[in-house]
Amino acid sequence: MQLSKIDSRIGLLFEFISLTGLRIGELLVLRYSDYDKENATININGTVQYDYKNSSEIKRGTPKNIYSVRDVSLSDRAVSIFDSIMLENKRRSLWFERYIDYGYIFTSSRGNPYDIQFLNRRLKGVHIEGKHLTTYIFRHTHISMLAELGVSLKTIMQRVGHNDPNTTLSIYTHVTKSMHDDVINKLNQRQA
Repeated sequence: MQLSKIDSRIGLLFEFISLTGLRIGELLVLRYSDYDKENATININGTVQYDYKNSSEIKRGTPKNIYSVRDVSLSDRAVSIFDSIMLENKRRSLWFERYIDYGYIFTSSRGNPYDIQFLNRRLKGVHIEGKHLTTYIFRHTHISMLAELGVSLKTIMQRVGHNDPNTTLSIYTHVTKSMHDDVINKLNQRQA
């Protein structure tokens, strides 16, 4: 909510990550061609690559590893966000001379993918007691939500592009209150 007040477009970007579990670099290089609207999926096949020799220009590079290449199914809310951002991009390309459509979805006012440092600076404007917000916390939120829903470890790993179960397990080792309460309820029901 705080982030949406600061910048609604960036608020939607982070909500999308929390609904899909994408790495920030994967999200930033999503293109229109990666979206299968009919099947409500996105194909993850790239990540951000910076060319440090000449500039901080964002370029599309190869994914983190072979497990990172995957299709991710989208919830109705994620589709709604995606469609909303794409419509806004179309408006920008028609109304603003400086906006150049490079085919990316989550873009700045000029059509380039957002800069990760810029996004992290925006997150610093959000204050949640006891939390240090970074772009990765939203990915971790997604993994924790899937764990709370009882989604299998293998399914979570495939969805977020992990190949080592310890990587996934380390993110949601903090058992949430709802998971803890669920265990107690199940034990109580079994004993009744």
